[in-house]
Amino acid sequence: PLTAPAPTSPDPVAALLHLEARARAAADRTALEFVIANETWQLAPYRQGLVFRRDPLGRLALAAVSGLAALEGDTPFALWAERLAASFAATSAPRVVQAGDAPPALAAEWAEWLPAHGVFAPLRSPRGELLGAALYARDDPWSDVQVALLTRVHETYGHAAWALGRQDGLAARARTWFARHPRWWMAGAAIVAAALLVPVRMSVLAPAE
Repeated sequence: PLTAPAPTSPDPVAALLHLEARARAAADRTALEFVIANETWQLAPYRQGLVFRRDPLGRLALAAVSGLAALEGDTPFALWAERLAASFAATSAPRVVQAGDAPPALAAEWAEWLPAHGVFAPLRSPRGELLGAALYARDDPWSDVQVALLTRVHETYGHAAWALGRQDGLAARARTWFARHPRWWMAGAAIVAAALLVPVRMSVLAPAE
């Protein structure tokens, strides 16, 4: 996979505020995942970023990779990365991870796919439900300050993912309701059509000299 460029160390406060604003402005989960994968390096530089989304079956599916505009299905890398994310899914907060923290079968391939030093960061709702996760990897060890900054921004990311998921859920329930009650949908459409036929006066009364 392509990797994000290695940037210089940013101003952490400015970067944190920028990323929180970007997360709140995301129109959907795809836009949010793009921000997480490609812009979080402004806060804590990394060489590769992966974002996972929890699917309806509870699986952490690879949703975004830094430097890639689109994913190419179930590639060997994607399958390996998803198994790796599943092995860290019980993590409650961002933590440093390395090959030795993964199951042996996955650890054996770590060097083939990722730089040596990683941070696994879960995305959780305000109630603590796992919504997704991010994994950042680079050649140099992570500092405690960088992990603390990642912890803060992923609280914002988790809340944004939760809010966007609620919007998607409401829209899906609305579509399901109308599909199950077609007569009400037709009645609503008829009322709107009838309202369009009502004549409207285009003149306005106003004081005049």
